[in-house]
Amino acid sequence: MSRNLKLGEIESQTKIKIAKFSGQNSRLFTFVDDQNQIFINKIEYSKSLSELSIQNPFNQQFGLSQNEITSIIFSQSENELVIGSNKGILTYWDISTQKILQNIKGHLSGISCLSIFPNDNNLLISGGMDSQIKIWDSRQQNNGLTLRSHKLQINSMMVSQDGKLLASGSNDGCVKIWEMSTQKQLASFNESDWPICCVQFNPVDKAVAACSDDGCIRYWDVDRLSLISQTIPDKQCIYQIKFCENGQQLFSAQNFSLKAWDMKRDGLLLDYIDSQWKCILDLNVFDNKDIVGLTTQNQTGLSIFGTKMNNINNEKHIYRNHSEKVYGCQINDQCYERHSVNVLKPKNTQIQGYGNILEEQGFQLCNNNSNKFLPTSQVAQRINYESVIQEEDMKQSCLDLIISHDEVNLSSFVIDDSNKQKFKQMDQINEILKDHSKVIQILNQRINYMKPIMHWWSNNNIKSAVNAINQLSEPSILFDALLMCAQSQKFKSIPMEQLPQLLEKCKILIDSKYLSHIKGGLLFCYKTFTTYRDDIQTIKCFNQMSKVDLSREERIAKYDKIVEQLKQIIQMSKLTKLIERNKIEVSDLAKKLQIEMLSLLKRINQL
Repeated sequence: MSRNLKLGEIESQTKIKIAKFSGQNSRLFTFVDDQNQIFINKIEYSKSLSELSIQNPFNQQFGLSQNEITSIIFSQSENELVIGSNKGILTYWDISTQKILQNIKGHLSGISCLSIFPNDNNLLISGGMDSQIKIWDSRQQNNGLTLRSHKLQINSMMVSQDGKLLASGSNDGCVKIWEMSTQKQLASFNESDWPICCVQFNPVDKAVAACSDDGCIRYWDVDRLSLISQTIPDKQCIYQIKFCENGQQLFSAQNFSLKAWDMKRDGLLLDYIDSQWKCILDLNVFDNKDIVGLTTQNQTGLSIFGTKMNNINNEKHIYRNHSEKVYGCQINDQCYERHSVNVLKPKNTQIQGYGNILEEQGFQLCNNNSNKFLPTSQVAQRINYESVIQEEDMKQSCLDLIISHDEVNLSSFVIDDSNKQKFKQMDQINEILKDHSKVIQILNQRINYMKPIMHWWSNNNIKSAVNAINQLSEPSILFDALLMCAQSQKFKSIPMEQLPQLLEKCKILIDSKYLSHIKGGLLFCYKTFTTYRDDIQTIKCFNQMSKVDLSREERIAKYDKIVEQLKQIIQMSKLTKLIERNKIEVSDLAKKLQIEMLSLLKRINQL
């Protein structure tokens, strides 16, 4: 029988896209459907979760937004509800009167997440799809303070318990720590290229945890600005993470499982709870004894799941036989199961000979065959570090003395010449695997950059998408973005004043050494040319036969900038060399663009 039970359900014919608890220990929650209807409910129970009931103080919906809602949060006092929209507008609602108090416009594009100050009811923080973070004071009608450092959309933010620090996680894979008094960045943790899903401060220690799309949880010391521990990446995406009040355990919510971790003890997995939940929208801990999650199983309706904390890490619930890979580690003669890539360094051990020599060379000993040896510089250290491996537990017979290093290959250890070829092949395979991991890393980086651009483009926020493209400089990512624009039916929706900037980016692709990049740049240029060729000729001709019109003059000025950029492109030396080769597909496209553009310029000059 599952320990994480379904406790209640709110039926709905519409899809639920956002759900949010008010705060730690608060039983008030809100959710939003795809019609942008806002609902507020409250969880009630006296002693047992099994007695849980859901109250709706507003009978049906609380309110309806005119804009698409992308984020929502309660104020610290729970008297107001703050809503972020896809147009970058913040809306403050009074919960008691169900009326809008104020609207504030600040972000260039949609607001992706919101966070409140734990000790100030007037301050609010918003993170945008434009990669900016803004700090708002509801008492002041201004644009707020802006924090700039992330490169992509902000996904999660949290203010520390004392209100002095802010942690932010983004699609760029970075977790950044900010000092709120000075609005300065203190640290940037970028151990992963995967988008950050959720960040959480430890309520007791100066430490922050974050989960990313690779299914890994990382835990950093905010004082030392160093990694303490991390879990092994998981195939299942982690939706939410949450600390209990004493900061000793961290809970992570994934499809069909709830896990409890001790992040101080090297990312030790304490318990694994099977569950029927999926698509977890929010997670909360009530009175430090009950864990409750808001989920949307099939996107329609909202389900509430919960489990008692005294059922977690209990001796009668032994964690066994699940599909994940588990590493065993012998600590103080007790067998624990853990998910971690880190190895604790023995303290004050008396290992002589090879052990001391190896540690001086930067290697770390481990006492389990399945663990990898890591350089000491790569092993995260703990806050108030105390080794859990005692001197008497270290037995010489348990130690592995086979050490791997980049400068040593498998063939070096083989004495038999007949086997050398076999091991050389294994070395070659290892090199190929290294290259493969680099390719995967590059592809992931390209995907992370394209996600927000494609989101804005598909939601008809063309201006934001183009602004994001204009910030790119990496040819491979530019190629993805410009080719997407050129092949889309929305191409003519690109604001005319932004086209010259995109044509400027095409020059980067045309100057590339890769034919695919060159072709992508030429395709965008040719698409621009064929789309606006007739309009340019018509407006130029009409301008010669009519009186002066200011609006038409402005439009002509925009066309002139496009023509000037195309003129510069056909005069590029790289384009001339491509045409001279006349042997490849790209040469034909370059020649076609040059001839037709010259023909247009000739007709314009004759007018």
